[in-house]
Amino acid sequence: MTQKHFADRIALTRADTHLWTGDADRYFGNGVERQFGGWVGAAMLKAVTADAKPDHHPRALVTHFLSGVTHAPITIRTKPMREGRSVSYWQAEMIQNDAVCAHAVITLGELREDSQAHTGSSMPVAVGPDAPGLMRFKPLAPFADELDARWIEGTPFANDDEAGRSLLWSRGAAGQRLDLAGLAFLADFVPPRVFYVSKSFVPTSTLSMTVYFHAKREEIEAVGEDFVLVEARGRRIEGGYWDHSASFWSPHGPLLMTSEQLAQHRG
Repeated sequence: MTQKHFADRIALTRADTHLWTGDADRYFGNGVERQFGGWVGAAMLKAVTADAKPDHHPRALVTHFLSGVTHAPITIRTKPMREGRSVSYWQAEMIQNDAVCAHAVITLGELREDSQAHTGSSMPVAVGPDAPGLMRFKPLAPFADELDARWIEGTPFANDDEAGRSLLWSRGAAGQRLDLAGLAFLADFVPPRVFYVSKSFVPTSTLSMTVYFHAKREEIEAVGEDFVLVEARGRRIEGGYWDHSASFWSPHGPLLMTSEQLAQHRG
């Protein structure tokens, strides 16, 4: 099987300068005729990185989900907000039926050697993804077939962690090598924290997701088809909203990405 990167799964065609067209892939649906948020963010990231300076590496992706993206044609419009020598800022909009469904601001920057390099947190101690007894929970949604998740702690609905800490190994579908778009996709695969308090399914929708890319290119390439270790923690559920933070680690040790998410629930 030819090895592919996640970005290869997102089919976009350049229609004009800073304008891309494509289709919301049903394989990445969330089960209610809407597109999984991780795919939406990854698609806008792919469009911007194709338009931005090739030596500017994505450092942050802030996505706001204004309305559901349906399984229909999409347009992505990109715009440079500022392009400096070492840092640039872009915005992207995903459009359906002349309405903006999602908006992103993406920060990119030139990577350089850094004598002050330091990681202030440590990779959690965890058994390997092939350890016996790990549960392979998947949500009942099409996008789950594009994931391989193996749970160490905090499996949804298992009633083993009311505080909402999860520790799991996660990767894309078999034969798919990790890239930045794949990291953006995995960033959204963290169970809603409200599940852990209610111990049941509660309808929920993401409002905003912020992703910080920490990895160097060679660290992402080194992961290949392997798993990344994900540690997620919920913080507060109040007034119909919840949030969480998550860290994503290479199996070789480096911190690849961190994310923050704010969502609304209706239960």
